[in-house]
Amino acid sequence: MLVCRSLARVVQVWRAHATHRGPLLNIPASGRSIQVRGASLLTFRDGQLWRALYIWDVAGLLRAIGLLPEL
Repeated sequence: MLVCRSLARVVQVWRAHATHRGPLLNIPASGRSIQVRGASLLTFRDGQLWRALYIWDVAGLLRAIGLLPEL
């Protein structure tokens, strides 16, 4: 979903879906289905990508693979 767009910046809110099939942070595969939400802020200069900032829900990922308890 595109949230904001200007000549120099693009902000996108996203959700990724995956299955925990291999080790992640030294945690063996659980086979669990996971969803991670986040946002990306891309800044362009002279028509080229100049800076990229990614913000994502690390705690949600750790909950999904069983490392943190549910809230």
